[in-house]
Amino acid sequence: IEEQTLFNTQTRRQIYEYSLQ
Repeated sequence: IEEQTLFNTQTRRQIYEYSLQ
């Protein structure tokens, strides 16, 4: 569960950073 949560956090961060550009 922790690994999945971390993965989701990283993915959402990448999407957020991508949306800024």
